[in-house]
Amino acid sequence: CILDSSDYFSGLTIQAKNALQLGMKRKHFGRKEMLYSNGKKSNHLYILLTGEIKVYKSLSDGRQQIHKLASIPGDLIACEDLFLDTYSSTAEAINEVSVCYIEKRHLQEVSGSHGEIPDAMMRAMARHLNSYIRHVANLGNKNALERVASYLVFLYETHQKRNLRLDMLAESLTRIELGDMLGITQRTLIR
Repeated sequence: CILDSSDYFSGLTIQAKNALQLGMKRKHFGRKEMLYSNGKKSNHLYILLTGEIKVYKSLSDGRQQIHKLASIPGDLIACEDLFLDTYSSTAEAINEVSVCYIEKRHLQEVSGSHGEIPDAMMRAMARHLNSYIRHVANLGNKNALERVASYLVFLYETHQKRNLRLDMLAESLTRIELGDMLGITQRTLIR
């Protein structure tokens, strides 16, 4: 069960995990397929099983501001939208992706009888908020070279958590996507 290996849910009691699992379904998404999009009704919390997902906001000039990459099994997607009526961003599969998803309604019902679930969700949202703060600080306080270096450290740490080879860091984002995420042009990124 992914709940046993997820950093967010591994500390829950067996009863809470079983209650959550009753409402979980599995789904596959192909490369470039949307899990959800900005402005659509927010119905689900997603838990990554395999693959990589980018979460982003579309800018008026057509670029994407990527604010989250989910690549570690157990990562939560759309957790920041749990208390909103609509999704505040778009989630897209970078490559073949498998997820489990839970309907918000079921999550709320189960949370009422298992108090540790809302605590786990609050910890997850706090992690996401801290991650966003670090990302914004990187964009505001670092030059282009430092931003790329920070991203390489992030990529290395992610590879470690996924038990991937560390002698070769594989990047799934295009140069344009990586530049948009780091707040630099593709030309600067290439240099």
